[in-house]
Parts: sequence; C-alpha cells; structure tokens
Amino acid sequence: MSTIKHCLGIRLLIINFGLISFCLWGCKKEPVLPTANVIIQNEYFERLDSVMLSNQKIGKLEVMEQSKVLQIQAGNYGFSCLTKSNLEITANVKIVGSKNNVFLVVKNNGSVTIE
Repeated sequence: MSTIKHCLGIRLLIINFGLISFCLWGCKKEPVLPTANVIIQNEYFERLDSVMLSNQKIGKLEVMEQSKVLQIQAGNYGFSCLTKSNLEITANVKIVGSKNNVFLVVKNNGSVTIE
C-alpha cells in the first residue's frame, strides 16, 4: 500500500512540475531586441554633410572620419547624406545586434556597406 502511495505521490509531483513549467515558459513574453553600437565611417573621396541614420542626425564627416558610437536597436533603417558636391547617397541598411561595433561605411564609389 505504501508503494502505491509513493508512486501516486511521484506521479502528482511530476504532473505539478509539468504544469508549473508550462506556465512559466509558456507565458507570452515581450521580445528583447538586441542593440548594436554603430559607427559611421566616411571612405568617400569628399566630405559628407547632413549624415542621418533613420531619424538620428549625425552631422558632417570629413574624409576618413568616423562618427561617435550610436547605440541603436536591431532593425531596418534608412541612411542618407549629401556629399560636399551635393550628391545624395541613400541606402536601406539592416542592423543586427552585436557585442562588437558595427561599421556602416560609405565607400569611395558611393556604396554603403556594413562591416
């Protein structure tokens, strides 16, 4: 008789553990978007004016100059700037979360890369 009670007790314990686990891990949680430290670098052959990433205004960047570190959430963003000679450079960039700095580089041919 005590063996049966022992088995029933273990079964109830396992069922309770399963229900508690389901409640704890099955509850809907807000997704945590990772962040990235983004640095914009100008490798274009002239100064970049009015540099913007999404709605964050960076200002101007001289040739081979880097911006200050921008901490932003991962996602898709619009990038735009005007060159010294009024050429507009635009791009849509996808920023992913990273422990390391993410470099958004304006290349000498006007392309924008993420490194």
